[in-house]
Parts: sequence; structure tokens; C-alpha cells
Amino acid sequence: MLPQLRLGGTTATIAPGLMLESGTGPGGGSTMSLGVCQRIPEATLRRWGSSALIKAYDDVEALLSVRDIPRSDLSRLNTLFLQGGRALSYRMRRLRDNRDSCVGAGFCALGCARQARVDAGRLLHEAQQHGAHLIQGAKVTGLQVRKRRIQGVEGIADGRQFSIKADRVILAAGAVMSSMLATGVSRGAGHGLFFHPTARVLGLFPAPVVGWEGIPRSVACVQFVDDGIWLSPSSTHPATLAGWLPGSTEARAHLLGRMRSLALCEVAVADSAVGRVRSHRGRPQVDYAVSASARAALAKGVTEAARLWLAAGARRVVIPWAEPAILNTLADAELLRTALPSPEDPLISRWPGGGLAAVSDEHGEIDGITGLHAADTALLPEATAVPPILTAYALGWRVAGALTGQ
Repeated sequence: MLPQLRLGGTTATIAPGLMLESGTGPGGGSTMSLGVCQRIPEATLRRWGSSALIKAYDDVEALLSVRDIPRSDLSRLNTLFLQGGRALSYRMRRLRDNRDSCVGAGFCALGCARQARVDAGRLLHEAQQHGAHLIQGAKVTGLQVRKRRIQGVEGIADGRQFSIKADRVILAAGAVMSSMLATGVSRGAGHGLFFHPTARVLGLFPAPVVGWEGIPRSVACVQFVDDGIWLSPSSTHPATLAGWLPGSTEARAHLLGRMRSLALCEVAVADSAVGRVRSHRGRPQVDYAVSASARAALAKGVTEAARLWLAAGARRVVIPWAEPAILNTLADAELLRTALPSPEDPLISRWPGGGLAAVSDEHGEIDGITGLHAADTALLPEATAVPPILTAYALGWRVAGALTGQ
């Protein structure tokens, strides 16, 4: 079976050196979430005035069969990551996920070919069995509003324009696309968009790691979450690794030849800088720049990730900047603390949010337009350095409950 994302993945440049990776198939970004189901801390929710999400978390965790990942399911990649963190006395956490029939194929980042996760794709299939009609491959290009009431949507499918009349429309296309669609009917939409710039750190080990086998992300380092930094291992699947390794052809070939011994850590930071999305010829145009504070946080996170791999027994650590950094000792890693990534250094972001928080009420209704709601991470007010997939489900659950009176 082929990975789902073969037909549904996208990348787009949103700032110099920053690529946004997202899923465009059924389930969107949740398709490539690696199954991590993490709650935003309750103290943060209360500060936002979003305590209702606590109950929504309980409900969606039951719906998605969220569980603690068993120790027996830890892959060698995650075991090494855990060992390195413990050697440095860092706070480490075994994560929770929504798998119920995982066979350890390792395709999580490309979309599970065996539908082993209870995710949006599976829930959409169940909805179809209860009468929902799903139009795949359709592109919604605009919202129809009259006298502050939603009238429906218009778009293109199979090369033909369509129009669907509806007195309720729920935007759940991810923060960037939901916000872009809403800009056509709300002046305040699209502002307050945020991202989590993410860097990669590779450890080269003396023995095979085979980082594409098993559950790719089952533990995380939470030592620096209060600083807005999330460290977690990730798959080194050949299909993805070969696409972003920097350096000369010879250097790339050297690393690819040792692919079985490579371990990958991703360093995601919560950026306080906000951007804006607009529609340009039907495509999102994002105005955003990685802040100086986020670059400093990345330097710290990359340093700590390098130290972690070295403490776990890596012979060498590679930072795949535009000019790759090669580290052999903990002393080498310390030199990274003041080496802020430049705009030319490749970064990714998978956790966009915001864009509609300022124009939505507690039920997700947008700008007072009757019948128009958002139900995804576009409703979040700020970045948190916590994977947001579970929160996206909780937001959708809360909005659905409000609309159905439950």
C-alpha cells in the first residue's frame, strides 16, 4: 500500500529559508502529524479564557482512542533519544498517540498506508457511512455572504466550477487556508498568523539506528518547553531525508551511504512574531519573518539536541545548515549557542496557527457573520511549542457541540 501523502503533500515558502509542510488530502495536516496527541497546558488555556477545551480534550481523546505509547513500542531511534536525555538529566516524556493497529511500518510522516491511526481520514470515512457526502479534489475559491449571513461556497472540481448553497459553513482547512478564505468576507481575518520554525539535527551512530522503522516519535524532551522549545526525534525515511540534506553532492552521498546509522531530532520553537495571510490569485500570500528571539531559541534548541545525541553515543552530529556544521564533542556543541541560524539556513514549519482568533467568538463564528465558523488551529491566539493536532480536534469538537446544542 502506498502512503496517503503521495497524492496530498505540499510545501510552500512562507519566509526566506522557511518552508511550510502540510497535508492536502483528507485530514490535512493531521495526516503527517506522526500521531502525537499532546494537550496544551491547562494554565495556558485558562489564561486564554479557553477552559472549555479541557472537557473537549477528554471527549476527543475517547473518540480517537488516545493511549500512552507502551515502552515496548519504543523504536531504537526513540530509545537512543531517551537515553541521551536521561544522561543529561533532562526532563523526558513518553508521548501519547491515536494508533490502534500499528505494525511499525514507519510511513507515519507520509500518511499511514494502513490507516492504523484513528484520525480525520478514518472519521471522515465513518461520517460517509452515516450520510455525509465528501467531494475529494475540490478547491473552494470563495465564500458567498449576503447581509452578514453565509449563503454557501463556490469553487472548482474536476476542472468545472461549482456552487453549493448552505446556511452553515465551517472552515477547517488549517490556519493558513481557513484564514485566507475568510479574508474575502472579513477585513480582520488573516492577521495574527503564527508559526513554529523548526530545525533538524542529525546524529551519526556507530551501530544501525534504522530511523524509519517503528513509531517515529514516541518520546520528547520537555526540559525547555517553558522557553518555547520542543525537542523530539523524527523519522529518517529515505524518501524524505534525501530531499533536504544540504552540502555538496559528495557530502550528501557520504551521509546517504550511512543512512541506516543516522538519527534525526527536530527542534521546534514558538515564535512570538505574527504574520498575515492574504489571497493572491486564489493562493495564500503570507507576510512573515522569523523573529530574532526565535532564531536565538533555535540556536539554544539545536545546541541541546546536539548535546543529547552526543550523550546518547553519536560519533558525530551534523547540523544541516546551508553551510553544514560537523560536531564531534560536547565542547563543539557549546559553540553553537551563539551561532544563530541565518536567513539562508533551511528551516521548516508544520504547526501554523492563528489568523482568525481576533475575529472569532467562543463558538468559532467569524466576524459576526451568521453561519460562518472556523474549527481548526486558526482559532489559536499564540504559539505554544506543543504539537497542536489534538487541540485542532478539540476545537472542532467544541464548535460542533455549540452548533448542535450538545
